Amino acid sequence: MNPSGELRQSIDDLALRLMVEDPACGIPVEDWAPALERIRSCAERDQAPGIANLAAGLLQDLACPGATAALLQDGISELQKAFEAPAPAFWARGTERIRHDLN
Repeated sequence: MNPSGELRQSIDDLALRLMVEDPACGIPVEDWAPALERIRSCAERDQAPGIANLAAGLLQDLACPGATAALLQDGISELQKAFEAPAPAFWARGTERIRHDLN
């Protein structure tokens, strides 16, 4: 995984927005969906499936009735952690090498 600076910036911007616009104070959690969709798209483009899957899962969770600000906060925290975590070694080798290893 070689995520772009754009992906990192999008996650950081979302975390900053969370601090400034505390969703627990009445901002509907669904208002955060466009930013999460951008993160998901950027992660897919950067071939960062872990981050893309986290963003997609958070989007699904936020669409459910009763989604809370705490869910959003936890999800953003997980996105930040996923960005900082090193990719598994087999991802770094590329898909051709993985196919070769599996055969």
